Amino acid sequence: MSIINEALKKTQEKLRITTASPLLESQKSDQKEGKKIWIRITVIFVLVGFLGCGLIFFALSKNRLALATKETKHEITQEQTPQSFKPSPVPVVQNPHPSAQPPPAASKPNSNELVLSGIMTMGDEQLALINNKIYKVGDYIGDRQVLSISVDKVEISDNGKTLTLTTK
Repeated sequence: MSIINEALKKTQEKLRITTASPLLESQKSDQKEGKKIWIRITVIFVLVGFLGCGLIFFALSKNRLALATKETKHEITQEQTPQSFKPSPVPVVQNPHPSAQPPPAASKPNSNELVLSGIMTMGDEQLALINNKIYKVGDYIGDRQVLSISVDKVEISDNGKTLTLTTK
């Protein structure tokens, strides 16, 4: 009888192994599928997080840009008015060689000479830089009156005569 019992036990064990192994295989494949699903869900959450952060950054930078643009427009409109126009200071260049001779006095304009340094447009108005001062049409330079300012010349009335100044 013991031989029969041993044979029965062996067959039962074989049956358990053969019936259990398909179960183990399906459990392993289910576990692999579960891991794949969690990986997919994690990747989706990370991508959605990056997208959300990008949208928030874009919205904030757009607001900053809009504010900066408004401030710049406000500054430009203030600078365009001739009353608030101030020429930038001329940089002082120091002579690196003290032995160098100063320029001859003939190159300096006398008080009666008019020197046109530049012409600029501010909005609809044209301005001329004459003897380092800004003038517009109708302004007086001493007893002389600015008649017209064009792109390359300025006409000035001097005791009935018309003087034409051109840029160098």
